[in-house]
Amino acid sequence: MNFLRSAAAMALSAATLLVAGTGLAHSAEQAYECTFRQIPANGGWLAENVIFSYAPEKTSIVVYDGIIHEYVGHPIDAKISNDTANRLTMSWTVKASSASNQKTTMIYRLTMAKADMKAMLTAIPQGYEGTYTAQGTCKKIKS
Repeated sequence: MNFLRSAAAMALSAATLLVAGTGLAHSAEQAYECTFRQIPANGGWLAENVIFSYAPEKTSIVVYDGIIHEYVGHPIDAKISNDTANRLTMSWTVKASSASNQKTTMIYRLTMAKADMKAMLTAIPQGYEGTYTAQGTCKKIKS
């Protein structure tokens, strides 16, 4: 599957998204880029890079990655499910299809530890067995 997973393959870089006015970062928000280790067992369902914009006073986050780029074409809203002093957890869904054209809704969850910026990305195909997980790290890319 070609999901345009890497930052080099994504048509829009983090800097382009932030400058182009897509809404990924406003003055009170902080943008992050998370990089996740790729393993074959994840079948291409987890992006190598995930970009998101976060403001503590909001209940949603704007998120973008190679899979969102492939199936939606623009940044989407993610729901904040946990925001404490220690961690931030968000979730979003993407309607997708596999290489064999099986359609599903992928449920994504990203959790970032605020102290060390370590992150975990999980994808669950709704209606199918299996969970895909990758570990990574995040960095601030704009304040």
